[in-house]
Amino acid sequence: MAGAAILFFLWPTGAVAQVILRGLVTDRDTGEALYAAHVVEEGTRRGTITNREGRFELAVQRLPATLDIRFVGYKVWQVTVGANDDRDLVVALEPAVYAMQEVLVAGDEFATNVLRKAIARKKARREHLRTHQSRGYTRVTLENANGIALISEHVFDRYYDKARGIREVIRSRRETGDFYRELGLNPVGELADFSADVIDIRGLRFIGPTHPDALEAYTVAFAGRRTVDGRTVYDLYLAPRDLLRATFVGRLAILDSVFALVEAAVRPARHVVYSAGTSMWEVTYRQHFAAVDSFWLPQDLQVAGVFRARMEHGPVTLHQVLLLSGYEPNAPLPDLPYAREERVAVDSASVFEDDMFLLGRNLVALTPREAEALDALARARLTLKQAFPATGRGLRPLPVVVDPPQFRWPLFLGYRPWLWYNRVDGYAIGVEKLLPLSQTLEFEGRLAQTTYDGRRTYAGRLTRNRGGRLSYTMRYRVGSAAQRVSPIYSGTVSGLAAQLGQGDYFDYYWRQAFSVGAMFLQPWVRVSLDARLEEHVSMKQWLPRPWPYRRAFRPNPSIDDGSLRSLAFVVAIGDIHHALRVTPQHRVAVHVEHAIPGLLNGTFSFTRVDVQLDTHLRTFFRHRPRPQGLALRMMASTHWGDLPAQRHVAIDGALGPFGALGVLRSLRGRRLAGERLLGVFWEHDFRSWPFEILGLTPLVDRNMGAALHGGHARAWDRMQAEPQAFYHEIGVSLTNIWGSPLRLDVTHHMGERGVTVGVGLSRLFGGQ
Repeated sequence: MAGAAILFFLWPTGAVAQVILRGLVTDRDTGEALYAAHVVEEGTRRGTITNREGRFELAVQRLPATLDIRFVGYKVWQVTVGANDDRDLVVALEPAVYAMQEVLVAGDEFATNVLRKAIARKKARREHLRTHQSRGYTRVTLENANGIALISEHVFDRYYDKARGIREVIRSRRETGDFYRELGLNPVGELADFSADVIDIRGLRFIGPTHPDALEAYTVAFAGRRTVDGRTVYDLYLAPRDLLRATFVGRLAILDSVFALVEAAVRPARHVVYSAGTSMWEVTYRQHFAAVDSFWLPQDLQVAGVFRARMEHGPVTLHQVLLLSGYEPNAPLPDLPYAREERVAVDSASVFEDDMFLLGRNLVALTPREAEALDALARARLTLKQAFPATGRGLRPLPVVVDPPQFRWPLFLGYRPWLWYNRVDGYAIGVEKLLPLSQTLEFEGRLAQTTYDGRRTYAGRLTRNRGGRLSYTMRYRVGSAAQRVSPIYSGTVSGLAAQLGQGDYFDYYWRQAFSVGAMFLQPWVRVSLDARLEEHVSMKQWLPRPWPYRRAFRPNPSIDDGSLRSLAFVVAIGDIHHALRVTPQHRVAVHVEHAIPGLLNGTFSFTRVDVQLDTHLRTFFRHRPRPQGLALRMMASTHWGDLPAQRHVAIDGALGPFGALGVLRSLRGRRLAGERLLGVFWEHDFRSWPFEILGLTPLVDRNMGAALHGGHARAWDRMQAEPQAFYHEIGVSLTNIWGSPLRLDVTHHMGERGVTVGVGLSRLFGGQ
């Protein structure tokens, strides 16, 4: 077959291997080891590829045996090993020489025509490819600064259905740890098909080199022509045409006459920005293709590079090798893999039966470093925290499932300063310190002094961690507390605004609180249960503004004094909440608090339920690195019983000129508060598309964009004489102003005349 002249490999089957042949494959001219050269026993279905050091191992049933060794860009080497011959082979492949005189007369138009024909031929062939299934093998190796930290091998079945997509079922596996999933890696690795129209990598949809519109996204240049086994192969350089799409940089090899993609060696372009969960992804991909019947399908994949999955972890070095074989095109597929939504499933029975990993034997040789590390790592079973410890020094933030404050003072000499200002305390100055008492027990304490009446405010937390997922916590706190806590603005930010001439955003009361609770943390599910004993007292005093402002603050309202005895339950599913995060979030959280009257002299009786939802929908230009999208944030709260004033709920307005998603931007310096509430906020980010339509290229090059936003909210309060109506607003925004992370918001309150102009953030560090 035509494809066999280029490269292929087939899965070992049948009888038990009798003889092991080993070898080293190098470049004849340079002596450099060739990674992923295909080694196939002639006349059989047994084959493998070389590892990163150019070495291979292949089991054959008998000698003599003839091996075909192939690599794109090199002449095929065939060697026969007899019964008395050396079974350790050294093979030096001869590079296919470029026809330089052809390069001189071929220009970019020639390269464009070659790629255009490859795109057309692939489209014609793929129209008849409805399904296929194959057997896969992959090995993923992760390294930290000290060496190999994980080796993971899988044997899996891969199913492709043109209508239903791709499914993978793991049949056998061998791992030295399972922590790598927390780094956001697929259990079978970065399994990408670079002949596909759209390629998913780290949550982005890249436009493939042979996409029908690839020539609109890429520029190509002719690199040279080679003759391999009597067939002509054209090498093309690939580069992005613009910065608006998620694209690759690299090289393609196209086979003449059939115009099929036989090799892709690419990496994501430098302009591609990943989500906040990936702060760096400097990874290269190399893949070969061969003919299967009349279709050209991927045979392998090599992945190598460095990435950071999280800002607090050090760089992770990634190596992966993957083999695909035994293709059955247009064959009926089983229904069971498609009965589940997950792309990757595990056949637990098959994995249990193959506890010796026999399905993965003799596929790709381990390098000496991998072989040495395999046994040691299997015994060590490192966790993610042990293999990739946090690189930053400082006080660890307490994991919470409720909304955390959006500001935290930096660490200084092992202590964290604590400073705030409000109209009931004046200035409060203190420090915070974390004291590890043992491997599972830690104490965190904070002490501060107020300037208004000299009262001290302090807090303490004692936590016992059970296995990294379950923790028990005891807390005690005395000091002023904000009524209707904000999920967006912290007391420190409010105090800073108050000192700069704005009103004090919050109301306050004095609280003495003790609680005990448990917290269960998983990457996508977080649950907490707390028992609370609190004493609440009104704080009637308020201060004049600090110099040079002379206007008085508004009075601080009273609360319902009394004793609160309650149980609080919180469950959150999805992303960790960050109110100011501007990258896509998918999250739902439910908070239930039940106050028990009469328990230990408790005076309050109510049940309050809060629900928050964040989601993001991709809308238009999904193939771009920053597709257009619709962000939604919804919140609702209700209660039963007699809800005290300090437990009322609120929707935030803009704190000064600053606004964000979930804030009523046209409501300045105050909040929409009541016993019950409902709020829906949305924002559609058009990115740079409006400026593209207008031909404003300088703005497009600066990545400036436009957005349409709106907010709709209502609060109910039985104490008000007249019920509040719905508050509606709508506005437009300029984002990434002149390439900066700032945005300009113009918002109109639909019940009043005029507009409000404010500012915000288009992105955070590492965001889109």
